[in-house]
Amino acid sequence: MNSILQWLYTCIVWIYCAFAFISHFIIFLLLFPLSKLKLIEPDSQWMSIQCSKPFLKFGFWAFNFPLEIRGQDNLPKSAPMILVSNHQSHLDILIIQLSVPRKIAFVAKKELSRVPILGWDITLQGHITIDRNDRKKAMSVLEKLAHEIRDSHKSVLLFPEGTRSLTGKIGEFKKGAFILAQKTKAPLIPAAIHGSINVLSKKSLKMKPGKMIISFGKPIFPNSNTPERDEITRLSDESKQSIENLYSELKASL
Repeated sequence: MNSILQWLYTCIVWIYCAFAFISHFIIFLLLFPLSKLKLIEPDSQWMSIQCSKPFLKFGFWAFNFPLEIRGQDNLPKSAPMILVSNHQSHLDILIIQLSVPRKIAFVAKKELSRVPILGWDITLQGHITIDRNDRKKAMSVLEKLAHEIRDSHKSVLLFPEGTRSLTGKIGEFKKGAFILAQKTKAPLIPAAIHGSINVLSKKSLKMKPGKMIISFGKPIFPNSNTPERDEITRLSDESKQSIENLYSELKASL
């Protein structure tokens, strides 16, 4: 794809993204009173996510973003889980929304909550924002989230690298997801995404068609009999190894 065509393609995709985002938000606002009256799905967070999925599916089809999903049977049907994935692109969250057939909240940086409409949507869908520059506040959010996982069976997505990779190489992991797993004893589900960096990379707004794959690995279960610090390290190391193995398999299959 030459430069002019790529920019034209990119503009069309971003225009569609804006249209889809605003449209699903308006549809949700129209349906919200019905959910309060329990005439339709009463879970407003799940309803907001469901309103966005048809736009996501159409967009992936229309702009030639074929998505392959592997290992979906490794996802618990109803029990809480902590999904941990590598992070290559802004598209990764959309990929996970399309490939996880149940409600899951992602943990995002606090700055996103200040973006008009997007911040409201993050809140409406039950996602969590965290201040990565304030350790005390971040730990407070994790503690609250741990209670929601234990008491309300909330499932969450975290990107342990903390930011998108510039090269696709998996970086060092932060400890937040593994602290949550140790506190709640919820299983960690490792996931690897391949191809999204080729469609939309971190340092560019340009987009191009491309196949993307997500693969879910076997659950990793916390151990109650291991000292806290050792257990967090074990969970982190095993998750990273599993994601790296899944990612290598995806690269080798293309």
